[in-house]
Amino acid sequence: MNKLKLTLAVISTMMLGACVSDTTKEVLELQNSQEQMNQKASQDLDNVKTLEANVTKFNSMADQLQVQADAANKQVKQLSEAYAQFDNPDDNDAVAIRERNTQETQKAIDLQKQVNKYRSQADEATAQSKQLKDEAYSDANQSDELAKKIATLQSTEK
Repeated sequence: MNKLKLTLAVISTMMLGACVSDTTKEVLELQNSQEQMNQKASQDLDNVKTLEANVTKFNSMADQLQVQADAANKQVKQLSEAYAQFDNPDDNDAVAIRERNTQETQKAIDLQKQVNKYRSQADEATAQSKQLKDEAYSDANQSDELAKKIATLQSTEK
């Protein structure tokens, strides 16, 4: 739809080219550029909303997994303390606790990897969001400058 509008605007600009002054041509071109910048800024801000929702989701998942990882680390600590109480490390109960400790340690490591993955995704989405906000702000400023130039050109033409 936007491409159709742009195409029609370009065609109308070309058709009017033979009939209108250079100032009017410049105004039309500037208006087209201004419209494109406004559309891009609007799209960027829509994308920012999506990214910010993802940041919230990623942080929530990381927080939930961190609780599980902390519980697994606590279990590892308790199992290590229990294992340390055995005089004979080859005792059947000691071996069972050591094996359970190994499993819990791996679980804690896996959970922490997931936490880190979600935190990293949240950081990446935050950086993208910031970049898009900056671009939208820049496009809006450029659009304002074009509006001023258009107004100046239109006032000098009359």
